[in-house]
Parts: sequence; structure tokens; C-alpha cells
Amino acid sequence: MGKHFIAYAFPQQWFKIGGSGPKTNQLSAILDFTYFFKSGWNIGTEPNILVNWQARNDQRVTLPVGLQVGKMCKMRAHTDLVSAAVGILPAPSSNLRSEVEHSAADNPDDTRAD
Repeated sequence: MGKHFIAYAFPQQWFKIGGSGPKTNQLSAILDFTYFFKSGWNIGTEPNILVNWQARNDQRVTLPVGLQVGKMCKMRAHTDLVSAAVGILPAPSSNLRSEVEHSAADNPDDTRAD
């Protein structure tokens, strides 16, 4: 945190450690950077980067691009942030779940715990 900005990362790694069902090995990382102007306006980005370690190399990583704009508004006794965001999510992210399911379907005899 700085005087006029906030930045953070929140990574999560998901993997199967036992039981039946498809294998999974995925990373989700939310990165945030928001700059606050003295007027109460702010601008930033908060992409959710997705990585499917089991997918083909050309479909493994999804790097979304987006922009958020907001304004701090005083509403009665408290201050609220009103914001809007727009983003583009490339196609590989739609394949994250299906790639894991397909890899499990390709190996139906693979029921060992990871």
C-alpha cells in the first residue's frame, strides 16, 4: 500500500490429493493494482491469471486484460466505492475445466491418488 495506490496478489494452487474423479493441477492468481486520485476517482486493473498445468502448451495460460474505473462517493454516513470494469478473457480459459476432464477421460484406468 502506498499513499495513492494499493497493490496485492492472491495466488491459489489447486490439485487433487486423493479420491476418485479427474486429476486437476491449476493455478489461479488475482493481481490487483489500483491508483487513487485526490479527487476520489481511481483507475486500475485486477486480472485473474489462470494456468492449467495439464493443458497443452498453447492452451496452458490465460492472461486477461482489463481496466477498472471507480469513484469514492459519500453516501449519508459512510463512504462507498462505485466502480465499473471491463475485460477481455482469451479463449484458453474456457478450456481449463474441459482440458482436465479430457485428460482424465483419456486415462480411465488412472485412479491412483496424486
